[in-house]
Amino acid sequence: DVEEERWWRIDAAERGTLIHRILERFFTEVASSGHPAPRVAYGAGDVHRLEAIATEEFGVAAARGVIGHPLVWENARATILADLRTLLREDAEQRGAGGWRPAHLEQAFGMAPDGTSWPQVTVTLPDGRSIALRGYIDRVDRNDEAVRVIDYKTGRDPGTKVSIINRLDGGRALQLPLYARAVRDRDRAEGRQ
Repeated sequence: DVEEERWWRIDAAERGTLIHRILERFFTEVASSGHPAPRVAYGAGDVHRLEAIATEEFGVAAARGVIGHPLVWENARATILADLRTLLREDAEQRGAGGWRPAHLEQAFGMAPDGTSWPQVTVTLPDGRSIALRGYIDRVDRNDEAVRVIDYKTGRDPGTKVSIINRLDGGRALQLPLYARAVRDRDRAEGRQ
């Protein structure tokens, strides 16, 4: 029964939203404080802070009644924390290698003109028609020379591989090129190249 399944464990969409919220809060602190510096590893205090944010957000999810059965939730919670620690380790390696620093988090493009959203991305098709696209970019990092776009995948099948040969995964991996286009368009509008 689908309804019983929803009650039993946290829904995949809720789980993804929860993880994105935790990461947004943590990396917003990293971006605003500048700590740790791009080539400096995360310390025990950083891991503790990430776990504290996660615990707060777990409480919010529990209060909303979206975590499922408490026994199943304990396993899901432990898995999410382990995944967050792994992400932090890998992020430290990548930030160190490239000197990256978080610049934009959950950045809207093509949304309501509230001053925080970037313009929509418009793609012209071969027949002359155009498509206007909008969304949210999970994270944009910058170093002194380049930009990188990060899209956290919390529900993707681990067997799915996007490679240099199949960059768009048969049309299923269009987000990163679209997000890169949004960043490029924004940078050009601000006079960056």
